[in-house]
Formats: sequence, structure tokens, C-alpha cells
Amino acid sequence: MLIIAHRGASCLAPENTLPAFRSAVKFGATMVELDVHQTKDGHVVVIHDERLERTTNGNGFVGNFSLSLLRKLDAGAWFAGRFAGVRIPTLSEVLSCLPRRIGINIEVKNNIVDYPDFEQHVLAVLRRFHSLHRVIISSFNWASLEKLHRLEPTLKLGLLFDCFRPDLWPAARLLNVFSLHPAVHLVDKQFIWQAHCWGYRVFPWVVNDPQIMIELKAAQVDGIITDCPQVIGAN
Repeated sequence: MLIIAHRGASCLAPENTLPAFRSAVKFGATMVELDVHQTKDGHVVVIHDERLERTTNGNGFVGNFSLSLLRKLDAGAWFAGRFAGVRIPTLSEVLSCLPRRIGINIEVKNNIVDYPDFEQHVLAVLRRFHSLHRVIISSFNWASLEKLHRLEPTLKLGLLFDCFRPDLWPAARLLNVFSLHPAVHLVDKQFIWQAHCWGYRVFPWVVNDPQIMIELKAAQVDGIITDCPQVIGAN
């Protein structure tokens, strides 16, 4: 069962930062999950929200800032004083810092803001780092996944969802997805069995309770997305 660190080890360090990803590796995560947006000048950066206020000392939409301006923001002090000065990383920096053995689940966050040529820019970074084979790209924006499938048919894709949609199974077959990423409350043994019958892995989010992890493992889930790999991995 894969232990997938949600935004890195986000209960130990500020989410979606290099310290969070390094902590995830240290505590045994086999994969990290991260979120990407696009800057005004076309760079792919790792941050969860469309806006800056929650996890930085900036204000406004990520897409309204150039990379050089985003570099000036503090993305760590909100979490703890010892992380003051931590910056928003680029996808390139994360790919550079993670060992090659660590898988990466990239969530493309263009379901609210429609970034121009976003899918092409993400793929360009992955190709530059020869990392297509080590990533799963997931999204709530299934149209974006369809575009990625057309651009790079070999890419592993994951459908993100927080409620059951009538087009779930048709979309999974159309895109030849690698995995399904449901909210954990949607997952039971029957759902996992059905997904496995179609050949899909199941990676529910977010699992921070060791007891729920034990139940999912008994149901033969393929991996769990957790904020606390150091706790879940110990069980």
C-alpha cells in the first residue's frame, strides 16, 4: 500500500514547500502529492490555493503575479516561526529535490482559474526532467485531464472527486485512467472491488486516522493520501 504524503508531510511543515516534501521522504512516504498553479509569466508553481492569503504573506491570485514577485513572499511563517523565509517552490525545484525513487501525484488546479496553455507548460517541465514515468496527474477538472491525455497518451491520470458522478466510470474508461482519487468517505470494500475489476488503483484522501487506514488496507486499497506519513507509515 502506497503512503502518499498530502502536500508533503503537511502536519510537520508548511504544505507544498520543500521542507514538507523532504520530511515526507524522511518519514517513509513512497509518493508525494502536490498542487500546481501558473504564474502570470507562465511558470508552474507549487501551491494549493488560487489565492495567496492562506499560506503566504501575499494577497491576490497566484496567476496575477510573476515568478520573481512570488519569490519575495514568505510561505512558511504562517505554519511556525522556524519556517520563516520558506518560499513557494516551482515544480522544477520539487522535481530536483525529490529522490528518483519517490513517486509524485500532481494535482493540476485549473478548475477555478483557466490558465493559458497550462497543460502544455506542466508537460514541458516533466519532459525537461525526464519525469513522465514517475508522476500521476490528477484533477477535479476532468476536461483538463482529457486534454493531457490527448497531448501525452502515456501519462498516468487520476480522477479526483468528492461525490459520485454518473459519468465516473465512462470518464475513467475514456481517459484510460491509472487511478481513482475519491474523498475517503466514498470508499468501501465494494467500491475498491469495482475499481479493481476495471483495472484502476484507488487512492482515497485524506486519511489521517490509523484505524481508518487499517480498515482500508484490509479492503485492499492501493494507497492512501495522508497529511501525516510519519503516523500512518508506523501502522
